[in-house]
Amino acid sequence: MPTPHKTAVLLVEDDERDRKMLHGALRDKYKVEVAVDFTQAKEKIAKSEFDLAFLDLMLPRRQGEKIDESGKFGLDLIRIIREQEPLTPIVVISGLASVKTAMKVLQEGIVDFIVKDDIEDQLPVIMRRADLIRQGRVEQLILRHESRSPEEGQKLVFKSEAMQQVMNQVATMALKETSVLILGETGTGKEVVAREIHARSPRAMSPFVAVNCGAFPESLIESELFGHEKDAFTGASKRKLGLIELANQGTLFLDEIADLPVNLQVKLLRVLQERTFRRIGSEKELPVNIRVISATNKDLKSEIAAGRFREDLFYRLAVARLDLPPLRARTDDIEILAGHFIEKYSPGSELQLSPKLVRILKSHAWPGNVRELENVIQRMLMNPIERGKELQSADVNGYLDDSTQHRVVVDSELFDLFQIEKLAIVRAMERFGTQVEARKRLGISESQLRRKIKEFGFEPNRAPKISAQNKRKSPQTEWHTKLLRPAGKSTEYTTQEAMAALGGVSRKTAVKHLNKLTEAGELDRVSRGNYRRLTAKK
Repeated sequence: MPTPHKTAVLLVEDDERDRKMLHGALRDKYKVEVAVDFTQAKEKIAKSEFDLAFLDLMLPRRQGEKIDESGKFGLDLIRIIREQEPLTPIVVISGLASVKTAMKVLQEGIVDFIVKDDIEDQLPVIMRRADLIRQGRVEQLILRHESRSPEEGQKLVFKSEAMQQVMNQVATMALKETSVLILGETGTGKEVVAREIHARSPRAMSPFVAVNCGAFPESLIESELFGHEKDAFTGASKRKLGLIELANQGTLFLDEIADLPVNLQVKLLRVLQERTFRRIGSEKELPVNIRVISATNKDLKSEIAAGRFREDLFYRLAVARLDLPPLRARTDDIEILAGHFIEKYSPGSELQLSPKLVRILKSHAWPGNVRELENVIQRMLMNPIERGKELQSADVNGYLDDSTQHRVVVDSELFDLFQIEKLAIVRAMERFGTQVEARKRLGISESQLRRKIKEFGFEPNRAPKISAQNKRKSPQTEWHTKLLRPAGKSTEYTTQEAMAALGGVSRKTAVKHLNKLTEAGELDRVSRGNYRRLTAKK
């Protein structure tokens, strides 16, 4: 659970009686720092961090000097706090509740304007309002950063057993406070899973801050993570709060953690060990309470061996480890994911996927995983399609990478080359049904496929889709009977003989029917224009 934090309050009041009264109302519940003039308040703001500021507008420059009744010093303090502590709510206290003065300070963006005599009655309401405003400002800063995150708003969609196992692990990890390392290929949804862990955790009501460690140049990533003080380096015109600070009490998600420069890995390790950090340009250690979830698509053990990643940081980050399966290993999810993306990009269209298109999508290797599938669906929907119609296989033409769409996936734990080749051919025959389609998907020639079938010793009752019991039955039509007649007792004949047997049809028509018998497994194309019967005619 996040550690309770005692609210730090700055009280700026020159009048001793009023100062004691206000301090007495605040000190029991809050950590209060007191300043009696403009100069002292300015010094405290520069040295310390405050969650809330109470200040009188009418202050002397220094204690003992004349009070400036125009409120100039008070307004200057408001602007200093706004610049150096942008998250800090400000409450102006005054003995004179003039409308003119109230309007002037409200324009500076303060929380409230209160009269000193009523502070005890108003304090609970003021503190609740100030806390909400501070939280809102943190969320605004996070949202500015989150606008660069494509995973914001995504949700997990699945039905596969592989993803159900992942979600079981997520449910367990969410209740722990340990660091989590998520491993998986690009586009598998690592950030979506990280958000799910956060949403189920005790920190769910606190910030979730995501940063891609590979998205920033080395010169900027330190400032992005740790923040900086004004004038810490050239161009640092004001204080900036880093993402580590914004994630306080919540979850910090470090995507592409392997890309974090080694010098910053040392600083991150210190944050994890000591629970403190320093802004660039500051000597002050600031406490922070965050849960870190990190992710990468790289092999961190190899990165450690190459000297690009610290081993001690790896063990800090990988207390719990979660491996996400690639999309090709969870093909049962492809159809419902596609439906989810259709509804996302074309709500209410009631579009469906044709069975053939589903088969094509499931046979694709998806090197870009879920992100690639989303992109393909989005591009398909750019074409005009009638409401309630089916998306057809032709709609995906040109959207799948030709270098990957014909791959056949085999067991990733299988290392025997003979068995890998055999399994690939068997699965291709099972999935695509014919030798012609299978060899296309395998990327080999007809003769190569025949040799492999012979080499692996497929028997008629064992080879899927090419066995006597599993092969598609040849159409028992007149042309079928005529076409097999030319061979007589011989098992071989030519295209010309087939043309004659079919009554002098064109070569194109004869080849069309010969190809049908070849796909059905009754004929084998020996060479151009020459065929052999695979099963002897009785």
